[in-house]
Amino acid sequence: MEKDVREQHTPAATGKADLNILTNSLTTIYTPNSIRRPALGSIILCNTDSSARTVDLSVNDGSTDYYLLNSHSLAAGETYVLKGAERVLLHLETTWTIKALASVTNVVHCTLSILEEEGRALV
Repeated sequence: MEKDVREQHTPAATGKADLNILTNSLTTIYTPNSIRRPALGSIILCNTDSSARTVDLSVNDGSTDYYLLNSHSLAAGETYVLKGAERVLLHLETTWTIKALASVTNVVHCTLSILEEEGRALV
């Protein structure tokens, strides 16, 4: 008697760090791959300047910016970590983007920790 063996489908997942040096205009720093369902794990901001700087960080749904941080102050040399419970800060739709700006160009570094899973977008 043959045994029925069927392959179970487990979505492939990839983790990545997306590195950015912010400018002083609101710019897209992350655009999801259209076939992967992204989850934002954490955001690390580091002010490399000798003066305090401010940062804006938003999620855009294609028409509106929804701010996670608005004029958030980072002291000189400060590193700030924004993270969610259970390793996920925010689940994103594949059409959403993440945007950011700093009060001065080239002094604030931003690292996004992102997990992307194959599959359809969240509804």
